[in-house]
Parts: sequence; C-alpha cells; structure tokens
Amino acid sequence: MNDEDNLTIEEVISICNEASKESIEIKESNPFNSKTGDFIDKYDISPDQVVSIINDLEVNDYHSGPLQDYNKISRHPLWVFIKETLIKNIRIYIYIKIKIINHKRKIIVYSLHEEGMHNEKK
Repeated sequence: MNDEDNLTIEEVISICNEASKESIEIKESNPFNSKTGDFIDKYDISPDQVVSIINDLEVNDYHSGPLQDYNKISRHPLWVFIKETLIKNIRIYIYIKIKIINHKRKIIVYSLHEEGMHNEKK
C-alpha cells in the first residue's frame, strides 16, 4: 500500500490545486472507452485548460472516492469529481488517480467528460 492510497479529500484537493502541467497526465486514448478524447475534441479543450480544471477543484466538487478500480492493473484508488466549468459552461465528470512515478507525484486523469456520458459505453 502506498501513501497515495490513504489520502484524505483535503489532501487530494491540495495536490490538485498545486499541480503543474508536467505533473498531470491525460489518458485520452483507451481502446475500451474514448469518452475523454471525444470530449476534448468536441469542446476543443487544451491541455492548459485541463490543468486549470484540475487546479480549480474544490472540496464541494468532490463526488466519490477513494474507489477501487477493478478494471486496471494499477490498484491506486480513483477519485471522482463533478465540476461546473466556466470553460464551456458545462458540468463535467473528472476521474483521477494520484501516483508516484519516478519519485514524483503525478495526477492521472483517467476520464474527463460531460455529465450524462458516464453511463454511456463507447
């Protein structure tokens, strides 16, 4: 078990608020789920805008977590947020994991999509 597996929501928010572009990885392409890539393309969202969304997360955006991700090799918990974003005035779902990679903390954005798409399979 890693330290990232036992974070509080306040610690997750602090990590997100302080994250740099270099510490955020967006998983846009997934052979089983292309919602994130489709969402980014549809709304022409730049990597800088994704960083801004992550940096602006607040405790009141928290939806659920830590959740165990049974579909991945990595067993780090998932954190889920719902954010009303000013970028396109839409509510978005954000699924992240926080990991240590090469001795540096990384935020992995596993899914980023508009509300209502979370139950749709692609």
